[in-house]
Order: sequence, then C-alpha cells, then structure tokens
Amino acid sequence: MSDDLLLSSEPAAKTPRRHDDKEHRLQTWAHKLMEKIIREPRFIHAIDHASIRTDNARSRAASAGVQFGFPDYQIFQTHPTELIVLHIEFKAAPNSVGERQRAVHAGLERLGMKTLICYSMDDVLRGLERAGVWLHGNAANLAIEYQHRFEASNVKAKARGPRKAGEPRQPKPTAAGLRFGRTRGILGGQFGKR
Repeated sequence: MSDDLLLSSEPAAKTPRRHDDKEHRLQTWAHKLMEKIIREPRFIHAIDHASIRTDNARSRAASAGVQFGFPDYQIFQTHPTELIVLHIEFKAAPNSVGERQRAVHAGLERLGMKTLICYSMDDVLRGLERAGVWLHGNAANLAIEYQHRFEASNVKAKARGPRKAGEPRQPKPTAAGLRFGRTRGILGGQFGKR
C-alpha cells in the first residue's frame, strides 16, 4: 500500500441508508457491549462515518481534514504500567476491508497501534482479550447476549424492509396528545379525535 493512499482525502463510496445498514447495527450493539465489559479507566470513541453520505458531505469532510478509511472505534485504557490504544473496524459479512482501510491500518501498525477487524461480538471479545484490555469477569456471557440481540435486530430490520424514498414518517403520539384525545401530531396535519 502506498503512503499516498494513506494520506488520500478522497471520499468513500456511497453507503446504504443507516436504518438498512447491518454494519451500523453491529457497531451499535458492539458499542453497548464494550461499554459494559471494558473496565475503567477507559475511553471509547466512535467515528461516525455513516453521516457522510452525500457527495457534498464527503467533500466538506475531506476539506475539513477527515481521513477516509480510519477505523470505526478507538479504545484507550490505562494500566499501572502501560497505555493500551486499540482501533476496531467493524464489518458485516460479506463485506471486507477496502484498499484505503488496509493502508490506514498498515500506517497505524507502523506506529505500533493494533487494529482489530470484527464481524461479531465474539470477534470483539477475543480481540480485546488478545490486546490485553482489562475486561469485566462476565464478559463472555455478555458477548453471547449481545450477539443474540444483534442477530434479532437484523431479523427485525429484514422483516421491516427499507422505507420508500419520499414516504413520510409516521409521527408518534405525544403524551399530551393522548391525554386530550388527539391521535396525530403536528407533522401529520390536523389533530384528529379518537
């Protein structure tokens, strides 16, 4: 991989809408898992690549210095004698790491930083253990539980299907609206009576 690719600020390819994105669901459940199992003192930081969807947003991000291909999460944990810095890239099968991401991972490796590529909660758990991150004693059971939750969310998303472009979102009724017998919110037009 060339260093030119590492320093490239070219925008990434378009990604699917967030609510249809299995990789985003994996990140969400893995974040919840890591918050539970990684012991203090620690700092977990995510980078929101998913919000950079349009060409205009990608151009603005590139001009602001965003380096496309950087891993999704960074974990910092201090031990009495060392600081652990770990980067995590989440991928939903059958997706794989792209050329730009491989170049960034290689650059981080040259600096002595580890990068994990995780496809499941078990990958997260095993990678954290191999990196020497101090984990909660119940981490293995929590990883199993969160893997089941992730799989259930995939089934639910598949059954729901994508929302059609231009289709309005249905507003949720407010507590005040329910109390006074209104069933539709302001975004739904006139208030209706039950």
